[in-house]
Amino acid sequence: MKIIFFGSTKQSAFDELEHRIKTQINKGDIKIIQKSMYDYIVCLNNGDSLRAMRGTETIRGYKCDKAIVDSKVDEDIIQYIRYSCLCCSSELPEEDRFIRYPFGIGYTL
Repeated sequence: MKIIFFGSTKQSAFDELEHRIKTQINKGDIKIIQKSMYDYIVCLNNGDSLRAMRGTETIRGYKCDKAIVDSKVDEDIIQYIRYSCLCCSSELPEEDRFIRYPFGIGYTL
């Protein structure tokens, strides 16, 4: 499953993913961590991947099974995420594919 964290800023998305790594993922489950100035990706041994990025109009090419979005992201960007990023072929129920909450409060995956 591909999960993308969309933040109102790049740093808020990176911080949220970093928090998840420290609190909800066992170190032994992590296969690869790729962190650069523009991208933060975590690949797990079970094939799942987590990515952190800023929610902007340029996100159209990114596809995911589940979008976790900071509540500070603009409504215009939410529409891009809902209709451009969420995979049509995901096996997740519709209500589990899009989650919006304020980053920093520790929502559990």
